Amino acid sequence: MASLKQVREIVLRIEAIETAHQALRTETTQLVEELRSAHVARDAERRQDHETLNNVVRTLDRDVQEAKTASGQALIAARAADETARELMTWKNTIEQHVKDTVSAAAAAIEAQQRAWQRGAEEGIQAVKLFADTAAQVTM
Repeated sequence: MASLKQVREIVLRIEAIETAHQALRTETTQLVEELRSAHVARDAERRQDHETLNNVVRTLDRDVQEAKTASGQALIAARAADETARELMTWKNTIEQHVKDTVSAAAAAIEAQQRAWQRGAEEGIQAVKLFADTAAQVTM
């Protein structure tokens, strides 16, 4: 049998173990609460990061869509400008051809006029000579 002293030692050891166990329980509870708080904080931070990333992605999607729209509009404008440039070149060529034709026609008309004047002058001279010859023969 155990002596009273041994029983007291056993009781003291049991109390010490219970106190240590209670201290461990308290410390474990505190650690679990700290861990939960850290988890909650980390989850909140992750949610915030996720929300921030989603906002960034939405903004980038919007920017890409706007860029696509602007690019499409620029392409349409470039095509219209190209078509207008082609039309202007056609008009320019047509006008240049009309100017060349008009200059050629004017040059031909001037040349014909000069020939007509030359013929008229020659015919006039011939007529004056004929008149002078006829007048000379009549007065003789």
